[in-house]
Amino acid sequence: MTPRPSPRPRASDDTGDTGDTHNGTGEQAGGEVTTPEDTAVAEDAAGADEGVAAEQAAAGERPAADPRALRMLAAVAVVALLVAGWFGFSWWSAAHDDRLELARERDTVVADISAALVTLHTIDHRTARSDVDEWLRVTTGKLGEDLSKDRQLQLDRAAGTRTVASASVRELAVTELDRRLGTARLLAVLDVRLGTRDTQPAPSRSRLTVQAQRTGEGWKISAVQAVSS
Repeated sequence: MTPRPSPRPRASDDTGDTGDTHNGTGEQAGGEVTTPEDTAVAEDAAGADEGVAAEQAAAGERPAADPRALRMLAAVAVVALLVAGWFGFSWWSAAHDDRLELARERDTVVADISAALVTLHTIDHRTARSDVDEWLRVTTGKLGEDLSKDRQLQLDRAAGTRTVASASVRELAVTELDRRLGTARLLAVLDVRLGTRDTQPAPSRSRLTVQAQRTGEGWKISAVQAVSS
């Protein structure tokens, strides 16, 4: 018998244990193709991931802020705010108090000088001595000195003419007020009734500029002058 030829051995696979096969074109098992561009993209992505990781690591290495320093800064900010608020309130309070004090002083001037003007324009020949003494009480400065010198003259004039006079304040306004110097200037309008032996009491209106001085006994008239209508 003629012997049969032995079968040709099959070529061994180069797949190894992983089962992946590459051909000359870079085709992998399963039909996917890896191009040079894909490789470059993958490398870029890997580089980016490494950069992010490096930044995260660097950030993690920065020293944490000192809690004591933060508390100190917060305390300084609060103190600065409180100081600014206190100064602002103090300024407002002082300005407000000054306005109130000025208003009170103005009211005092009006009250004292209003009464003084009525007194200075009131006389009755029957009570002339006490009336003239009241004139001296509500005046000061040169006006007070002049009235004091002319006291007897005023008494004789009232008795000789049998003068009877009275007045009321119609309007009174403070035009100037200096609290430091204790001086004031006012405009006044008075309704006056004057009668003598020869005339019946008749009403008249008198417009005056008045200067006032603050004294230990309150505000007094230091000068008075008639204003033409």
